Amino acid sequence: MNLLTPLLIAARKPGFHYDASALEAATLIRQARAADLLAHLEVALHNRIDPKVSPRFQMHVEAARILAEKQRQNVNWEVEQIAKATRRIGVPMVLLKGSAYIARNIRAGRGRLLSDIDILVPQGAIDDVENSMKKSGYFPKEVSDYDRRYYREWSHEIPPVVHFNRHTTVDIHHSILPPTTRLKPDARLLLAEAEPLPGHEDVYTLSPRDMILHSACHLFHEGELQHGLRDLVDIHTLLSEFMTDQAAWEGLVTRARQLDLMPPLYYALRYASRILETPVPPHILKAVQAGGPGCLMGKMQDWCFGEAFQPDHPTCRTWHSGLARLLLYIRAHYLRMPLAMLGPHLAYKALVVPYRERKREEDRLRRQQQLQG
Repeated sequence: MNLLTPLLIAARKPGFHYDASALEAATLIRQARAADLLAHLEVALHNRIDPKVSPRFQMHVEAARILAEKQRQNVNWEVEQIAKATRRIGVPMVLLKGSAYIARNIRAGRGRLLSDIDILVPQGAIDDVENSMKKSGYFPKEVSDYDRRYYREWSHEIPPVVHFNRHTTVDIHHSILPPTTRLKPDARLLLAEAEPLPGHEDVYTLSPRDMILHSACHLFHEGELQHGLRDLVDIHTLLSEFMTDQAAWEGLVTRARQLDLMPPLYYALRYASRILETPVPPHILKAVQAGGPGCLMGKMQDWCFGEAFQPDHPTCRTWHSGLARLLLYIRAHYLRMPLAMLGPHLAYKALVVPYRERKREEDRLRRQQQLQG
């Protein structure tokens, strides 16, 4: 038996009946937790777990449900606190990714866990938003001088801000892709089609088709894919809920062309249909083919993403998993910046960052020994 199969089935077909041995159930729990899909698993298996399955398994999924519900309440409350800061200066705020799914109460938000709240604001309002957030207790996270410059000059977001008391992290975006990338989506078009969030003043989410495109950008332009399967499940769930007829599918393709986002849409539809069996119409797959790579590169990427979409857990790793993830890490940076920036940036990440982290740990241990002495 492929131990990953039940997790994929849960992602594809919520409501299936689960029956397994205690060992298989324990492995599934570990895989789902590694993929950040444990609460999603609870939603998929709700009231359909065979009584013979280990009680410990049922306790874990129930705990995940409670955690997801608590986080849902926290997100809805925190969104209003952030909105007070942006409302103070008359700037509309657009929620992105997991916080948008939860606040909008759509299927992708059910059982969706998140580590931070992402928002999109007009680029010209970034400084005002940051200053207003400080007045509400959200202060920039400490980063290195290099990372600070990277955020300010080359990224589509500023350094994260963290609430001094609640420790909530907020990522403030002015676009959905870095300005150095080859693709140039116009954030003003996203803001123009954003939809008001019921119950909140001056708070919006992206339109459904823009949610899909942003999720695709985030997944296929990121170098870190620890939660790759979870993000692919987001895309699968969004497509299943909103792409309900031919007009919706064709509108998604048209919007991707308008925003210069055909490549990420190609990858999203290709791997959602291949891995999660998302029912994408054949003519739509053909329409986005132009956004894909050549034959040889396509086969290489199929192998890499096939490895990377496995949960980062020992039962799913192979001897070549690390190589696949490394190649995708380099690919993501290649997509995000020109070659003149790529070499120095990767060298900094590979050499300087580990050295500084090791030095920081040595200093911490030295201080600890001095205190003990």
